[in-house]
Amino acid sequence: MRNPKRWFAALLTTVFCLTGCTSGEQAAETEPAAESEISVVAILKAKNSLHWQYVTEGLEQTAKSEHVNLQVLWPETETDGAVQVRLIQDAIQAEPDVLILAPNDSELAKPYAEKIRQAGIGLIYMDEPIQGQEEIPYVGSDNYHAGELAASAMAQALDEGVVAYIGGSQTQQVHFLRGSGFIQGIDDTELEFSGLKEVPDCSVSGGKEAMLELLEESPQVQGVFCASAMLCMGALEACQSMNRRDVVLMGMDTQSDVLSAVKNKRVYAVISQSGYDMGSRALQQAVKLAKGEEIPAENYIENTIISKQNVEDYLDAFVMEGRE
Repeated sequence: MRNPKRWFAALLTTVFCLTGCTSGEQAAETEPAAESEISVVAILKAKNSLHWQYVTEGLEQTAKSEHVNLQVLWPETETDGAVQVRLIQDAIQAEPDVLILAPNDSELAKPYAEKIRQAGIGLIYMDEPIQGQEEIPYVGSDNYHAGELAASAMAQALDEGVVAYIGGSQTQQVHFLRGSGFIQGIDDTELEFSGLKEVPDCSVSGGKEAMLELLEESPQVQGVFCASAMLCMGALEACQSMNRRDVVLMGMDTQSDVLSAVKNKRVYAVISQSGYDMGSRALQQAVKLAKGEEIPAENYIENTIISKQNVEDYLDAFVMEGRE
């Protein structure tokens, strides 16, 4: 295992030098645990949403309880694939015991798996698996199944009609798999799938713009599954601005804003994805990997349908856990 103090100082020096010269790269400053022998770097897709804030909370709280030296890094937005690559390069040079990576762009990140292995660093993919590298442990949602769940819920809401999918960049497997599961699930129903809208900027504004375009191009659309809570909240704003309260909206992510929208019957349902559980589980698996233990290739967190029938349970949990 690496010298934790030397590792921590080296990485902070590298990152803060870069962030002072290059925009878009950010790091969470945390003090290393003196008694720890395990060092972990976690590189997120971004930190501009509640989902990634919850992921960070799960990472940091579990690192504290496990006495792990943790450094969390992230680019400014999920479209900053080149920036994330620089963060990966910095992490390799710092030589932590384990790197937890949520890839922004699967094709850009894919070649670095071998370089990470050659450096003697353990690797875990979080939130985003990479096709062709299924042997590398993954922590996150079963995204294809999540899309199938969304199709099932949509079929409960609509007996017939036209539906669509709004997802992020298709270079991210997470959005491709959710869309694929949704489309396949819809094919098994009486509903008609009209197409997808790709939103490189997976944000509220991006979701709103995509939904406005969708409703203008296909006013017959009656239901839309959005691949994230941010996209769903943007789609909700678009529906409200166009007075299309008849559209059945669904999203994904267990976060307070979209759960409140479900409670208030502005969003029909969401597919659960706890960012806190994802971060916590990834850190737990990183500790096992650093100790030389074998870990499963697939470490799925819970995905289930949250609707008006059970949303109060999830909102109550947020309050009990102090996240609201």
